Amino acid sequence: GNGDAPPPPGQGGNAPLTGEYGPTQAEALATLLAHGNAGINSISGGGGSESLKGELAQARVEKDRALKELKTEKESLVNAKMIISSLEKANKSMMEDLRSRLHDSNTAIASLLEKSMESEKTTAKLQAELEVLRMEKAKNEDAMSQQHERSVARVAMATETID
Repeated sequence: GNGDAPPPPGQGGNAPLTGEYGPTQAEALATLLAHGNAGINSISGGGGSESLKGELAQARVEKDRALKELKTEKESLVNAKMIISSLEKANKSMMEDLRSRLHDSNTAIASLLEKSMESEKTTAKLQAELEVLRMEKAKNEDAMSQQHERSVARVAMATETID
């Protein structure tokens, strides 16, 4: 044999003399028969050619449909990419705006904190000055009270001497 076809039953190879084929030979014979029947149908001219034309037309229709689906999917992918890009730009813009607002808020808070600290220092300074003034006032009041008492005592002594 030429190696393409299995030997007929009972002639060479592994086929037993009983007329049965081995698994490899059976597979090869089935392949030959399938191809042979297709060849016979195309040679016979009639319905086989029409059947092939129908299958070809069906395959073309399926190909066109698959191409349309592919085109639609490509367009959808392009649209999805544009949407994603737009969302990323919007997100970036929002993040920059939030960063700017946060920076402004932090600057305002720092300014308020600085003013608050200055106010506390000023308040403490003014309280110290107020305390000094109170002490001076109390001291002056004591001095005036003592002077008044001395004046009253002198007036009383002067009045007694006059009497």
